[in-house]
Amino acid sequence: MLCEDILIDRSRGGIVIRLDPETDFHTMKQQLKAKVQSIDGSLMGALVEIDIGNKLITRNEAREMEEILAQNGLQLRCIASKGRGPAPAVKKEMEQREPLFRLRTRDQEFTFSHETVLVKRNLRSGQHLHHPGNIVIMGDINPGAEVVAGGSILVMGALRGMAHAGAEGDSTAVVAALKLCPTQLRIANHITRSPDGEPIAETEDTEIAYIKDGKVVIEKFKI
Repeated sequence: MLCEDILIDRSRGGIVIRLDPETDFHTMKQQLKAKVQSIDGSLMGALVEIDIGNKLITRNEAREMEEILAQNGLQLRCIASKGRGPAPAVKKEMEQREPLFRLRTRDQEFTFSHETVLVKRNLRSGQHLHHPGNIVIMGDINPGAEVVAGGSILVMGALRGMAHAGAEGDSTAVVAALKLCPTQLRIANHITRSPDGEPIAETEDTEIAYIKDGKVVIEKFKI
C-alpha cells in the first residue's frame, strides 16, 4: 500500500509524518501527497514535522515537501533528519525568512511573518480553517466557509464567508482581500457585518480591515 511507510502522531500538539528513509525521493513525495490528502479537513492549518530518519535531502527537495503541505492547507514546522544532511539548515532558514507579505495602506504597513500558513485552494461552504498564526488563502472563501486565525488573514481572491482575525485577542491583526465582501468579519472582539445580514457590498478595490480608535475601519491597500 502506498502509505504504509507514513504514520501520523498528534500527541505533540501537531502532526508528525514519518517517512521510510530507504525510499527514493520521488516515491517519498508520492507517499506524502497521498497521506496529506487523506488528513481530516478539520486539521487544515496544522503544523507538521516530517521525520525522514537518516535520509539526506537537498534544500530544493525540502521546499518541494513544504509545497506539498501548503497545497493541502498544512504548514511545515520542520524536517527532522538523523543524517548529516541540510535539514537542520532548512529549519534555520525557515525561521530567518523575511515576511511573506507586506500590506501598505495610506499611512500604515502590516507584515505576515514566517508563522503563516499558505493555503492554495478555495474554501467551500461548510469548510472551517483554524490556525494560531497568520493565514494566507490563495483562492476564494465562499459563503458558508469559516476562517479563524490567531493572527491576520489575507485572501488572494474573494472573501465571501466568515473571517475572524486576532481570535485570541490580538487587536493588531488585520483582514485583507482582493474582494472583501464577508458575511461576517471579526477582529479580536470587534465584529462587523451589514445591518440586513447580507454580505458587505463588493467593490473593485483591494481592501484591508483593521482596528483604529476602537473601531473596524476598511481601506484600500497595496501588496
